This record gives sequence, structure tokens and C-alpha cells, in this order.
Amino acid sequence: MPLQKMRMIVFDFDGVILDSVNPLFSHLDGLRRSLHALGREFPDDAFFRMEWGKGTTDFLNRSFEEKLRNALLAIIRYEEEHLAQSPRYCSLAPTLAIDTLRNSGIATGILTNRSFNSLFKHTKKSGFFADRFDIIVSIGSELVVIPERRYAITPHHKPDGRSFDPIIAHAASRGIDKNEILFVGDAHADLCAARSAGIRFVGVLTGVLNKREYWRELGLSDKDIINSIDDLPKLLGIDHQTK
Repeated sequence: MPLQKMRMIVFDFDGVILDSVNPLFSHLDGLRRSLHALGREFPDDAFFRMEWGKGTTDFLNRSFEEKLRNALLAIIRYEEEHLAQSPRYCSLAPTLAIDTLRNSGIATGILTNRSFNSLFKHTKKSGFFADRFDIIVSIGSELVVIPERRYAITPHHKPDGRSFDPIIAHAASRGIDKNEILFVGDAHADLCAARSAGIRFVGVLTGVLNKREYWRELGLSDKDIINSIDDLPKLLGIDHQTK
């Protein structure tokens, strides 16, 4: 279906709406330099960017020895607790772009691998308000849907296509077919989940996969790669609107 026919746009959170990815990778780069000085090998930036988002614990367990794995987990925990307070850790999303979509009658949502508590904390700190979205799906131990609060919790992490089940159910309740949903993500896991669920996908360059060649390696065409979500209205044939 042409992009101009999309009736619902769903966003990943980190690297798409929130600038959490770039600060984290700067810390990984520092760790790489430190290990190199000690004569230790460490995967390059491209390796991390292609693997990131497929389940952090599984990724680290299969990729690194215990001491290095624990160091990486410590960096990730630091990111969770402290980087959200940094001026660098802020909203990437021009609110005008999302408001333009909503003013055009397009439904919006978030699908993230963050837990609900983490998502709530970082949404609040970034100043990006949940009322801009019709449904927000985060990770938990079981499936929970709270329609009046616009929240749903799923046990399925991306790249599992079942992570989209609450999104698809919500869309159906509004008369929106799965083929009319577009997912916007920044990582390989986002693309895998969308393909598994049969959802149209567009990749952005503001997060994990920040170069067009990364997306091309994964089979994404240039027309489905955008610089940021600020480009979405034009991609969908909608002029920026202010109301």
C-alpha cells in the first residue's frame, strides 16, 4: 500500500523520539578506547549498531566474556539512571511533525522495548507528552491493556513480531487495517519485528543505524529511509500544519 494511504504511524522510542542512543554509544566508544590501550579487542561501532535492540541480555551473553559483559551492563545501567538528566538526552522529535500527523487524522502510537516505568520516567524528563499518542506499548511480564490510559504492556520484545499485537488490535478497534500501519524505527530489531508482523517500515538516521548503508545492508530501499521523523509529513504527502 502507498505510504500516502497510511492511517496509523507507530514510533519506536529510543533513537526515534528520544536522543538516548548517541550518549550511550559515546560511552561505549570510551570503553573501546580504554580496552584498546590495554591490548584488548572490542567490537567496532558497526557491530554494535547492527546487533543492538535484539534483547540486551541475550546479546551480551552470547557476545562477551563475563568481566566485559558486566562492564557493558554497568554502562547501560548508568545510561538508565544518569544520562536522562543530561542536556544531550532530550527529545529528538519536533512536536510539529507529530501534531501535523494527528491534525491530518492519522492515529499515532509508540512501541518500545523499554519497561513501562522506564518509559514513563524518560518521557516525563524529555518533556515529550504521552497525550500525543493513541496507544503506547511497552514491555512487561504479561499482556495488560489499559484502554482508558492509552497504555498496553506486552511480554514480547522486538524483534518478535508479536510485540505488535496490541498495536494491531487497537488499530482494528478503530477500523484501521494492518496494511494501513507504518512503523518508524532506528534499529535492526525494529525492522525484523515489523517484517515478522507484516507491518510497513521506515528507518530513521537519528538512532542506532545512523547511516544509510546500514539500512541498505538490511534490504531497505532509499525511499524508506528518512533523516528524522520531521521528514514524515512530506513522505506521506502531508504539508506541515500549525493549529
